[in-house]
Amino acid sequence: MIARALLTLSLMVGTAPAVIRSAAAGPSFDCAKAGKPVEKAICADPALAALDADVAAAYGRAADRVAIDAGAATRLREAQRAFIAERNKAFSMPGYDLGRHLADQKHLLEGWPASGTPMAHADVMDWVKGLPREAFDATTAGVETEAAAKALVTTGENDEFRITRLDARRAVVASKHNGDKVHLTLKALPEPTLEAHTRNMQVTTFTYWAPRPDGRLERRHPAIAVQAANEIFVSGNGDDLVVGVPLAEIGPELARHLAAREACRHWSGEVGDDLPPARLKEIEAAVKKLGCERLPAEEARLRKAAASKPNIVAVLDRAKELLGD
Repeated sequence: MIARALLTLSLMVGTAPAVIRSAAAGPSFDCAKAGKPVEKAICADPALAALDADVAAAYGRAADRVAIDAGAATRLREAQRAFIAERNKAFSMPGYDLGRHLADQKHLLEGWPASGTPMAHADVMDWVKGLPREAFDATTAGVETEAAAKALVTTGENDEFRITRLDARRAVVASKHNGDKVHLTLKALPEPTLEAHTRNMQVTTFTYWAPRPDGRLERRHPAIAVQAANEIFVSGNGDDLVVGVPLAEIGPELARHLAAREACRHWSGEVGDDLPPARLKEIEAAVKKLGCERLPAEEARLRKAAASKPNIVAVLDRAKELLGD
């Protein structure tokens, strides 16, 4: 049984320096094409125009930070679209403060994704308590019942496993009967995520888990960039975790390239003679927008730029294994 006081973990994601703008700067859209009342109001007020541009700039920086994770990028886009829809709807309502709404959205985006994740400051055990039994499926024995799962996270052990290491960021769960171990680590990918790294008879697997609104964790399937970075590793010693490629080294340009390759593979996998013309047209438009034909040349350029960075070359190699040519 392991007892200790809960520690506080803050997974902070750095933000880019604020963009200095003049009050005369225009908004993020073309005022000549402004049609909605809220857009016309922004164009008519230099201060609101500057705030609107700042929101767009903050969104762009946040998009760069989450580009490495396709799921996180989707959640950011959805949040921004929801803000725009709310702005447009609320503008005509009595008491609505457009300037305050824009300033609040700018602040939210500057802290994204940490401020957008309910468990960003949680202790690792707060996460583990919501972990489903399926997270241990890669072990030899697994966790067969809810009672066994509850015992593990409340007392530190059950009939099969014992928590042998615990701090604010990481827990190590070891089998009582063989060499199986599960390393549970809080990571920013870029959103806070619990990585379950299972070592079972010389086989290593990674799964990723993130909270639902009710606090239970659900399986996440990170982008190829995240998978490739975490699956390129060198062996550690004893209880030391394997050393993965730091995700920060990948950077937004490579992340976008890998995301485009993943998307191109998805769309190309749908091509077939039995598809209706409308669907074929949709696929053709998506492939064109992604620039799939340019990706081989882009990969060659990225490989050349990373010639002195074996970790990045390894990520490109692993992505190629996962996605194919």
